[in-house]
Amino acid sequence: MERLLNKCLITILLIVVSGCKNERQQDKNIDLTENVVSNIEDNMVALEFSEFDDYRNLLKHVDEIVCNDSVPVVIMRVNDTTYIHKVSTPCWDKIGDILIKQKNVLIVHDDSIEKRFTNPWICKKFELSKLGSVLEKDISNNGKDENWSESPAKHILSISVSNDGLNKLQPIFLELSRAYERNFLNSDIRIWLTDYTPYFEPPPPPKEPEKMEEMKLTE
Repeated sequence: MERLLNKCLITILLIVVSGCKNERQQDKNIDLTENVVSNIEDNMVALEFSEFDDYRNLLKHVDEIVCNDSVPVVIMRVNDTTYIHKVSTPCWDKIGDILIKQKNVLIVHDDSIEKRFTNPWICKKFELSKLGSVLEKDISNNGKDENWSESPAKHILSISVSNDGLNKLQPIFLELSRAYERNFLNSDIRIWLTDYTPYFEPPPPPKEPEKMEEMKLTE
């Protein structure tokens, strides 16, 4: 119940709570051109999507790995280059005190990308094939546009699929690898596998008392 309450509060406040304090979990992507087996670190655990019945079971497995101070990785090969994408989760069993603003999160869910703005309140969607260019724009924004990421260090790529959509994970990581191959990205990024929270637009703020009184007088 406490875990569910925490998730609800995060949805309402439109923030993401980061709980894993181990610095190794903040490592991101490694571009390897040599033999993969010889380059995997001792604390890495390779993920095989085909071993899971649904996304919920995969997410539970990833959460257990992260909260035990190991690093789940997704291995992809594009042409002659092998990419090892290190992933993480919020690690609900070790909730910390770091708050990450919505503007610093780029969401990939199933086969589309979402960037949720707050000024104005809209959810802008992109095709998955645009992942490289959207990531480049988001990471390099550096606070210039208040709806996009404040800095590369604060940025999170949140990846999720529907519970029966495990087959959609591989295309996402393939597109992410291509983003590096096409030089849209030249630095590490932080990747979270998460639950998907549907977008909702908050209700408008209540009218100020003075304005409400003026409305009554003019009726």
